[in-house]
Amino acid sequence: NALAKLGNWDRALEAIQRSLSLEWPIHLAGDRSIEAFKRHALQGQILAQLGRIEEALESMDHAVQNAPNHTSLQLARGVLYRHLGRDAEAQADFDAVADDPYFGFEARLHLGQIQTKRYNFKAAADIFRSAWLMEPSS
Repeated sequence: NALAKLGNWDRALEAIQRSLSLEWPIHLAGDRSIEAFKRHALQGQILAQLGRIEEALESMDHAVQNAPNHTSLQLARGVLYRHLGRDAEAQADFDAVADDPYFGFEARLHLGQIQTKRYNFKAAADIFRSAWLMEPSS
Protein backbone atom coordinates (compact mmCIF):
# COMPACT_ATOMS: atom_id res chain seq x y z
CA ASN A 1 0.00 0.00 0.00
CA ALA A 2 2.84 2.37 0.85
CA LEU A 3 4.55 1.70 -2.48
CA ALA A 4 1.29 2.41 -4.31
CA LYS A 5 0.81 5.66 -2.41
CA LEU A 6 4.32 6.65 -3.51
CA GLY A 7 3.38 5.88 -7.12
CA ASN A 8 5.92 3.08 -7.38
CA TRP A 9 3.45 0.89 -9.27
CA ASP A 10 5.78 -1.87 -10.47
CA ARG A 11 7.23 -2.49 -7.02
CA ALA A 12 3.76 -2.20 -5.47
CA LEU A 13 2.50 -4.88 -7.86
CA GLU A 14 5.40 -7.16 -6.97
CA ALA A 15 4.69 -6.67 -3.27
CA ILE A 16 0.95 -7.29 -3.51
CA GLN A 17 1.47 -10.37 -5.67
CA ARG A 18 3.92 -11.66 -3.09
CA SER A 19 1.31 -10.95 -0.42
CA LEU A 20 -1.36 -12.82 -2.39
CA SER A 21 0.89 -15.88 -2.54
CA LEU A 22 1.00 -16.05 1.26
CA GLU A 23 -1.62 -17.71 3.42
CA TRP A 24 -3.01 -16.26 6.61
CA PRO A 25 -2.37 -18.72 9.47
CA ILE A 26 -5.65 -19.67 11.09
CA HIS A 27 -4.36 -18.88 14.60
CA LEU A 28 -3.09 -15.41 13.66
CA ALA A 29 -5.21 -12.54 14.91
CA GLY A 30 -5.74 -9.36 12.95
CA ASP A 31 -7.80 -7.85 10.17
CA ARG A 32 -8.93 -10.93 8.24
CA SER A 33 -10.49 -8.69 5.58
CA ILE A 34 -6.95 -8.18 4.32
CA GLU A 35 -6.97 -11.80 3.22
CA ALA A 36 -10.62 -11.83 2.16
CA PHE A 37 -10.70 -8.83 -0.15
CA LYS A 38 -8.39 -5.90 0.64
CA ARG A 39 -5.33 -7.40 -1.07
CA HIS A 40 -7.35 -8.04 -4.22
CA ALA A 41 -8.79 -4.54 -4.19
CA LEU A 42 -5.32 -3.05 -3.88
CA GLN A 43 -4.02 -5.27 -6.65
CA GLY A 44 -6.90 -4.07 -8.83
CA GLN A 45 -6.04 -0.43 -8.13
CA ILE A 46 -2.37 -1.01 -8.94
CA LEU A 47 -3.15 -2.89 -12.16
CA ALA A 48 -5.50 -0.09 -13.22
CA GLN A 49 -2.73 2.45 -12.69
CA LEU A 50 -0.52 0.33 -14.90
CA GLY A 51 -3.20 0.32 -17.61
CA ARG A 52 -3.92 -3.39 -17.19
CA ILE A 53 -7.66 -2.88 -16.94
CA GLU A 54 -8.84 -6.44 -17.71
CA GLU A 55 -6.60 -7.83 -14.96
CA ALA A 56 -7.63 -5.02 -12.64
CA LEU A 57 -11.26 -5.94 -13.21
CA GLU A 58 -10.58 -9.57 -12.29
CA SER A 59 -8.98 -8.51 -9.00
CA MET A 60 -11.73 -6.02 -8.20
CA ASP A 61 -14.42 -8.56 -9.05
CA HIS A 62 -12.86 -10.95 -6.54
CA ALA A 63 -12.87 -8.17 -3.93
CA VAL A 64 -16.54 -7.31 -4.60
CA GLN A 65 -17.58 -10.96 -4.40
CA ASN A 66 -15.92 -11.29 -1.01
CA ALA A 67 -17.18 -7.94 0.33
CA PRO A 68 -20.48 -7.25 -1.46
CA ASN A 69 -21.51 -4.52 0.98
CA HIS A 70 -18.44 -2.37 0.35
CA THR A 71 -19.86 0.22 -1.99
CA SER A 72 -16.44 1.74 -2.66
CA LEU A 73 -15.42 -1.53 -4.33
CA GLN A 74 -18.55 -1.58 -6.48
CA LEU A 75 -17.88 2.00 -7.52
CA ALA A 76 -14.29 1.12 -8.44
CA ARG A 77 -15.41 -1.93 -10.40
CA GLY A 78 -17.98 0.18 -12.22
CA VAL A 79 -15.25 2.61 -13.26
CA LEU A 80 -13.19 -0.28 -14.60
CA TYR A 81 -16.18 -1.56 -16.58
CA ARG A 82 -16.60 1.92 -18.08
CA HIS A 83 -12.95 1.99 -19.14
CA LEU A 84 -13.60 -1.24 -21.01
CA GLY A 85 -16.77 0.15 -22.62
CA ARG A 86 -18.95 -2.29 -20.71
CA ASP A 87 -21.55 0.29 -19.74
CA ALA A 88 -24.36 -2.14 -18.87
CA GLU A 89 -22.22 -3.80 -16.21
CA ALA A 90 -20.93 -0.44 -15.04
CA GLN A 91 -24.49 0.82 -14.73
CA ALA A 92 -25.43 -2.13 -12.52
CA ASP A 93 -22.60 -1.29 -10.12
CA PHE A 94 -23.37 2.44 -10.15
CA ASP A 95 -27.08 1.76 -9.58
CA ALA A 96 -26.15 -0.33 -6.53
CA VAL A 97 -24.10 2.57 -5.15
CA ALA A 98 -26.33 5.50 -6.17
CA ASP A 99 -27.98 5.90 -2.76
CA ASP A 100 -24.81 5.48 -0.73
CA PRO A 101 -24.18 8.61 1.38
CA TYR A 102 -20.43 8.58 0.63
CA PHE A 103 -20.18 7.32 -2.94
CA GLY A 104 -23.66 7.98 -4.36
CA PHE A 105 -22.75 11.37 -5.79
CA GLU A 106 -19.89 9.97 -7.86
CA ALA A 107 -21.97 6.95 -8.90
CA ARG A 108 -24.72 9.27 -10.13
CA LEU A 109 -22.24 11.31 -12.14
CA HIS A 110 -21.16 8.13 -13.92
CA LEU A 111 -24.80 7.12 -14.45
CA GLY A 112 -25.51 10.51 -15.99
CA GLN A 113 -22.51 10.17 -18.28
CA ILE A 114 -23.69 6.73 -19.41
CA GLN A 115 -27.11 8.14 -20.25
CA THR A 116 -25.50 11.06 -22.11
CA LYS A 117 -23.42 8.62 -24.14
CA ARG A 118 -26.68 6.84 -25.06
CA TYR A 119 -28.18 10.19 -26.12
CA ASN A 120 -30.79 9.80 -23.39
CA PHE A 121 -30.51 13.43 -22.34
CA LYS A 122 -33.70 13.61 -20.27
CA ALA A 123 -32.59 10.68 -18.10
CA ALA A 124 -29.09 12.15 -17.88
CA ALA A 125 -30.45 15.51 -16.76
CA ASP A 126 -32.60 13.85 -14.09
CA ILE A 127 -29.64 11.86 -12.80
CA PHE A 128 -27.31 14.86 -12.78
CA ARG A 129 -29.99 16.83 -10.90
CA SER A 130 -30.27 14.06 -8.31
CA ALA A 131 -26.46 14.15 -7.91
CA TRP A 132 -26.57 17.91 -7.45
CA LEU A 133 -29.28 17.52 -4.78
CA MET A 134 -26.98 15.10 -2.92
CA GLU A 135 -24.12 17.62 -2.97
CA PRO A 136 -25.41 21.10 -3.81
CA SER A 137 -21.99 22.68 -3.23
CA SER A 138 -20.45 20.62 -6.04
